[in-house]
Amino acid sequence: MFQYFDKLLIRTYFQYLKWNEKDIPKYKSILIISLFQSFNLVFIFFLIMGLIVGNRWKFPTYWMAVVMISVLCVNLLRLKVLGFEKLVKRYNSPSIRKVKVHPVIYFGLSLGCLFLLKFIGLFPQIN
Repeated sequence: MFQYFDKLLIRTYFQYLKWNEKDIPKYKSILIISLFQSFNLVFIFFLIMGLIVGNRWKFPTYWMAVVMISVLCVNLLRLKVLGFEKLVKRYNSPSIRKVKVHPVIYFGLSLGCLFLLKFIGLFPQIN
């Protein structure tokens, strides 16, 4: 599971390098991956709560910030332990970075799942 996200991270990183990003492509890549991981966690939470309670429950907006910051901290800690440079060396070749689900499809599905919950009525009330 983590191998998929590692490959996505390195693919995103190399894409920023390809676009001649000079600032901080490493941290932008981590932020993007963490954002979509947060969307996935929130989707799972919304789905479970929606099936149990329906859309009668309220979701405070600060919880989303808590989820996003937590996921980002876990990713940063994990990369600190593993070493970003080791990941770059491990997935240096484009053939090694191949994944079953293309990153654009993964990002689209992450957003699409949340829209699906809204469409079928399992999305909570936001306050």
